[in-house]
Formats: sequence, C-alpha cells, structure tokens
Amino acid sequence: MADQERVRGIARAIVGKLAPEELVFFEPASEAYFRDRDRDPDGTGGRARRDPLAFGVTEVVALVTPVALVVSAAIADEVVGRTATAVVDRGVRGARWLRHKVRGGNRPELPARVEFDEHELARIRASAAEKARAMGLAEEQVSLFVDALIGGLTDPSDGS
Repeated sequence: MADQERVRGIARAIVGKLAPEELVFFEPASEAYFRDRDRDPDGTGGRARRDPLAFGVTEVVALVTPVALVVSAAIADEVVGRTATAVVDRGVRGARWLRHKVRGGNRPELPARVEFDEHELARIRASAAEKARAMGLAEEQVSLFVDALIGGLTDPSDGS
C-alpha cells in the first residue's frame, strides 16, 4: 500500500475542505482504518470483506472521513502501481529499485510530487468519483471531494 502518512495527508485535506468538523476524530479513525487494512490488506477476510467501512464507523454513513481514507488509499495505490510500471519500463535499473523495495518488505511509496497529464487526471477523477459514489458520498459532495483529492495528490503540502 502507498505511504500511509501521504494517504493520511490527502484524506485529511479532503476532510478539512468538505467536513472540517470531522477533523476532531480524524486521527483515531485513520489509525483504525490502517490497522484493519494492515490485518487484511487484500480485503478478503473478516469484516473488511462485508463492509468497506469496516473500521467502526458504518453507523454514520454521512461521514466524509471513512470515504476519504478508503478512496485516497485506493487512488494512491493506483498511482503507485502506474509509477512502478513506468520505472520498470525504463529498464533494469528501475527494476532493481522496485525489486529492492518489494523484497525488503517495503512497498513502493507514492512519490513526493507526481506530475499528471490531462488524460491521467481525467482517469483519476473518474475512478475517485466512482469509488466515492459507491461508498455513499452525497452526489453534491462528489465533485468537491474529487477536487480535494486531486489537490492532495498534486500538491502534497496541501494535505500534510
């Protein structure tokens, strides 16, 4: 999974823009989310398989925090996957770097600053919007949510 602190920063930026009142419990919610995700990283067992918000906040569907954490992590993982593929495509040196990161027990991290072209941004926007809607985010919040997520990805200082 992509760097937890970076994902937390992106999710925190989203929550700060869409639901600042939720920031008071953001840290405990994010700790619970990552603890549960670490126990079941592929989402195949336990509550995680039954409920994507399986870190204790399913009772309040209107919350932005769980959606921000889940979608930010998923999008960051997608970006890391594409970045790793690009590195490997650049040759053996990149493949050695990736193999070292994976074999060392560390997953590749989301780069500090990622440049996206218009096509990539459109794909990220569509994917994030689809995931946010699937998790029950109100339609009127989806566009704001996606804008905040893109801001966190493209300007790390915005969310960290």
